[in-house]
Amino acid sequence: MPEVSVIIPVYNVEKYLRECLDSVMAQTFTDFEAICVNDGSTDGSLAILEEYAAKDKRFKIINRENGGLSAARNSGIQQASGKYVDFLDSDDMLTPDALQWLYETAEKHTPDILQFAWRSFYEPGVSQDLYSDKDFFKSGEYPSPLAGAELFALLARHNDWNSSVCSRFFRTEFYRSCALKFHEGIIHEDEIFSLIADLLSQRVIRFNKPCYLRRVRQGSTMTTGMSAARHLKGYLTAHEDITAFLQTHHYSAEVENMLQRRLACLLISAKKYLPEQPDISLVRQIAEAEKFIADAEAADEKANRTFSERLLSPLRCLKENGLRYTLGRIFGRNS
Repeated sequence: MPEVSVIIPVYNVEKYLRECLDSVMAQTFTDFEAICVNDGSTDGSLAILEEYAAKDKRFKIINRENGGLSAARNSGIQQASGKYVDFLDSDDMLTPDALQWLYETAEKHTPDILQFAWRSFYEPGVSQDLYSDKDFFKSGEYPSPLAGAELFALLARHNDWNSSVCSRFFRTEFYRSCALKFHEGIIHEDEIFSLIADLLSQRVIRFNKPCYLRRVRQGSTMTTGMSAARHLKGYLTAHEDITAFLQTHHYSAEVENMLQRRLACLLISAKKYLPEQPDISLVRQIAEAEKFIADAEAADEKANRTFSERLLSPLRCLKENGLRYTLGRIFGRNS
């Protein structure tokens, strides 16, 4: 049995698929299986998969009718036999030492989930404003295992949590014990999956090592002219699924606060995809979410200002009144 199962959903990506599969074949770590799920491709993708499977027995093919990214991933994980699971989209690539580093790091720290970084590269004609690597991985590394809810709150506090399942390396036993599944039939499915997985995990670590090369291209799920209705459904479904999960799971006040902010952000993201005549109750709910975020940011700003004032006030006192008086103020005496 292999140590690592790489799940690769494939749908009409013949232009990019060889680069993706070559990046897996070139790994310095060799004890893996690549489960390639052909999700009803109508181009030459299946022929490419068959070519690689013929020359390397580690590449396995699952053929299925088109059901979308979530369904393909769910099909792949059912067949995974590795100790760990890694997700790779078929137009992206792994760095050459990715699986080696991920496996060795996971073996050393024994996490449920290992979070890691990515680097984006852009196809011609795609704005680099779509994905900014600097938007994440600002908060430093967390090499000592933390409960997933605790790490989520730490990262979310600095707007540094991201939902990409492709930046997570899973222990298969944890994955299956929690009965994790991707919500099928929607986009933005990672918003649900990654958050719930993080919240269920007892041991999560995070390193800022880039192991994943994310291709940003015209026609991908996130840059194509996907209908507004599908975007709206995805964000609203994410909000509903996470809300339902939180009804049976309870966390500290700090975590709950960050979770409510995340839910509010999902509604705000949905706002840009509202139809011309949206549901009035949904409009009201989004307005409440916007107010919630504005109030939370104002509270954060006030707290930060208060902290800065507490930090700087002794220095001002020292400058204006001298050391003797300042020490008396700090320690409650006049000498």
